[in-house]
Amino acid sequence: MDPESRSKFHRVLTFGSEYFGLSRAGSLVAVGFIALVLSFTVFWFVYSAPPRVLTLTGGLPGSAFEANALLYRGILASNGVQLKILPSHGSLENLQRLREPALQVEIGFVQGGVAKATNTQNLVSLGSVAYEPLLVFYRGSNLVTRLSQFEGRRLAIGPEGSGTHDLALALLQTNGIVPGGSATLVALESDAAAAALVAGQVDAVFLMSDSTSRQTLLRLLRAPGVQLMSFEQADAYTLRFNYLNKLRLP
Repeated sequence: MDPESRSKFHRVLTFGSEYFGLSRAGSLVAVGFIALVLSFTVFWFVYSAPPRVLTLTGGLPGSAFEANALLYRGILASNGVQLKILPSHGSLENLQRLREPALQVEIGFVQGGVAKATNTQNLVSLGSVAYEPLLVFYRGSNLVTRLSQFEGRRLAIGPEGSGTHDLALALLQTNGIVPGGSATLVALESDAAAAALVAGQVDAVFLMSDSTSRQTLLRLLRAPGVQLMSFEQADAYTLRFNYLNKLRLP
């Protein structure tokens, strides 16, 4: 091979070697990029996937909140999601748990109107689930259709911090009945309030299904001398408080 041909041959080999080196580096970069994309995709898929375990704060045993929680647990279980249910004293405790990140509670039932005076910046309402009636039981044969008729009486309005207590105070205040006035307002749990009414220790009790068992409600409905109040001014209350609804029961 003459020198000129040898030089061309070397140039071809040298060029080929450099071209092969560039292809290998490009391949490594491409493989690394693809691996990075795949890793990010897998991470994002796992991170953004719906949780398989949820914690819900419900209500007292036998209450409507507990019944709804059990209903949702069955629905979620059919979709492969485990629902842990924490018993509670009702709406306000549920709201406090939802606002405390350390408790890791994702879902909770809260009575309408309870959250109006609290910070709910990091909470989202998914919508209304069910009607939660306010039931007022009273003693005596005289028909009571207005809360103003309880002036000067002994009233059990639910424990302090409960949704029942909060709503009872708001409704009574519109009728001129306030703490420290002529009426005696007692903060009692639902079972204790029902027992006090049957025993004649209070004249009326305010109860809500989030913190009252079905057995307690049935007990009062069947108790001699105890009646369930019908709200004559229900339409007025729904206009005054936009979170209230009027329901007509047979």
